[in-house]
Amino acid sequence: MSQHSQLLGLLHQSPITQVNSSVNLAGINSFCSFVDSSLQWILDTGATDHILSDFNSLIDPIPVPSRFVQLPNGKSSAVTHTGSVHLSNDISLSNVLFVPHFTHNLISVSQLLREMNCAIHFYPDYCFLQYLSTGMMKGIGKRSKGLYFLQSSSFHNKQPFSFQSSSLHSDVLQCKTVDLNKITLWHARLGHVPCSQISRLSLFNDVSINNDCLQSCTICPLARQTRLPFPSSSTCSAVPFSLIHIDLWGPYRVSTHGGHRFFLTIVDDHSRMSWVYLLKLKSDAILSLQTFFNMVKTQFSATIQVVRSDNGSEFFNSECSGFF
Repeated sequence: MSQHSQLLGLLHQSPITQVNSSVNLAGINSFCSFVDSSLQWILDTGATDHILSDFNSLIDPIPVPSRFVQLPNGKSSAVTHTGSVHLSNDISLSNVLFVPHFTHNLISVSQLLREMNCAIHFYPDYCFLQYLSTGMMKGIGKRSKGLYFLQSSSFHNKQPFSFQSSSLHSDVLQCKTVDLNKITLWHARLGHVPCSQISRLSLFNDVSINNDCLQSCTICPLARQTRLPFPSSSTCSAVPFSLIHIDLWGPYRVSTHGGHRFFLTIVDDHSRMSWVYLLKLKSDAILSLQTFFNMVKTQFSATIQVVRSDNGSEFFNSECSGFF
């Protein structure tokens, strides 16, 4: 409430017009009246549009008739021009509103996120702008008197930003001085990756890494050990239908036109002849087995002697047990 009252005091100093508005502004701390508005940009999470107070900084200005910005006191101020502003080679603001009687430069956080496809992370002492596609940081804001001011020096700084937050800064220093020297510890934390992959991380740029550091790891030989292939088997049944193999598969996420999501596969061990039965429900497997047994008995005059499965629960219910 105190911030809102301070903002109203500032706005009373500017000419205003009682007209319906189309743009909203959030509250501004009175500290803004003591900074150079032509050099300072305020990151405003409550503003719906970018606001500029210096006409000379506007690129390709276009006159705008009958447009106003909504002020927190319920009144409005006229917008005369719109255009764009280039903060750096990577950051450009479009659809910037020029308000002659406004004394501050505002960056609408919601509009900035949509235009640049980025994210802004806010912390107690600073905030930074980060692209979602690459993860690269493109700007940093410093907190002063309750507001976040975008720093112009960060636009041209291609080095990693130096954050002033004591908690984060101490964690980074501790990580670099303690954990970077324990290559085997980070090797285990990253899932036992080889040295060639660890050395590619920016975290280990200043650390010498070689294969001798991982000679004591007992997990890597076991994890990288390959399994010998199963031997080929030439054993088969002497007569057809003395042994059959059955397996139930499903459910599939897309059903057939008839509504089937499961299928039962039956393979004769002697001839390798296969039959496939489509099922709507898993419990229909016993019905298909009964149909198959009757077909073998009537058409081939044979009796199935052994049924082999993967011990699936669908073949061990009370109904299947009674049938077998």
